[in-house]
Amino acid sequence: MLEAEFRETFIRDLQESGINVVNLHGGTFDLIVEGKRPFVCELKRMAEGTRFLGDEEGFKFTEEQTKEILRMKFPPFVIAFTEDGRYYFLAPNWIKEQVENLKEYPTAIMMPSARQFAPAKSYAEVLEDTVKFVT
Repeated sequence: MLEAEFRETFIRDLQESGINVVNLHGGTFDLIVEGKRPFVCELKRMAEGTRFLGDEEGFKFTEEQTKEILRMKFPPFVIAFTEDGRYYFLAPNWIKEQVENLKEYPTAIMMPSARQFAPAKSYAEVLEDTVKFVT
């Protein structure tokens, strides 16, 4: 699944759960999920075998995203997903800590083998966690 397809599905499912979502359409980050505890959300499709990851699986933040995360008081939640249906719901404090540890680099590269991701979940679990967080 492509990131754009995932974004559309995730927005639709959140809206069906009564959650308002603002699609930032190509801004620095992807979404604002509104509710009692609103948050910025970045969706990342995990890749493997690319130039920046070698044979590893992971994702990278753009240079702009890396700079913004370092400045943000409330960094984004990140939902990283794989082609085979694994989803990682990565908390803002964890994201900030990981990017801080990589601040000497222009882009932060995140790989489960090097960054101790939270355990993988199903899509249904990530959707449920998101709804619970904002309601």
